[in-house]
Amino acid sequence: MPRCGICMLWLGSPDASKVGAAASLAGEDLEARLMVFCMGCSHGFHGHHARDWFARHAMCPVPDCGCMCGLLK
Repeated sequence: MPRCGICMLWLGSPDASKVGAAASLAGEDLEARLMVFCMGCSHGFHGHHARDWFARHAMCPVPDCGCMCGLLK
């Protein structure tokens, strides 16, 4: 599974079959669990991280990428 280009944690949701996973999901914001990907460079991000990053920047946060993800519509 890919990692978020901003926080470097795994993208995806906790395994609901594991003890305590369902309880941890109940308190989370849905946007925090969404995965988003740039159609230009294919880098992935947690939805809330991408929202916050691209509100201030147009360029991909992944070093040496250079894609202007925030300008793609």
